[in-house]
Amino acid sequence: MSSSSSPLAAARQAMVDRQVRPADVTRRGVIAAMLEIPREDFAPESFRAAAYSDSPIPLGGGRQILEPRVQAKLLDLAELEPEEKILLVGAGTGYGAALAGKLSRHVTALESDPELADKARANLERLAPHVRVILGDLADGAPESGPYDVILLEGGVETALDSLETLDSQLAPGGRLIFVSLEGPMGRARLAAKGDLRGRVVFDAAATVLPGFARKPGFVF
Repeated sequence: MSSSSSPLAAARQAMVDRQVRPADVTRRGVIAAMLEIPREDFAPESFRAAAYSDSPIPLGGGRQILEPRVQAKLLDLAELEPEEKILLVGAGTGYGAALAGKLSRHVTALESDPELADKARANLERLAPHVRVILGDLADGAPESGPYDVILLEGGVETALDSLETLDSQLAPGGRLIFVSLEGPMGRARLAAKGDLRGRVVFDAAATVLPGFARKPGFVF
């Protein structure tokens, strides 16, 4: 884990000052969490030195830690409150869940890859021990821990929006769903209320597609 006086800590401050704040991220809790949580601890060893670049971190198998700007803007959009129940879908190695854990006391992190889930548990035990990690199919959600005030997908949705109906059903009344809809060359971050999966587009966002939300290839003749 990084020292608060290390070069990586200085890089973390620069990430917030040069990438997060200029992206209209205004909630103090989000900024404080990104200053506190060491992104490099969630990265593969070969990417630790580049943990604060303005790009996603590959985790293998098409998975990634989101670009810092996108991660911060999604959390800012979610407007998490301390007593709300949160579900993070596609938790990877747990970076987004650790950030969310600084904003809410009730966070569940769902991951479909056993190796990534194990890494997330180890990371979160040190940095956000109240966050619960669950292994399971992402499209199925985690109904046993719901209903949720907020469900946030940490990756892209390439399928039709009705593929999110199972997650929508796990929202509490008045709950909100935040995800990146992969439409054309650039994804779009959407904020949807329970029962209204189209919601509204808030900003452009790049993300790789999450398992269970990839478009099926069409027939080729």
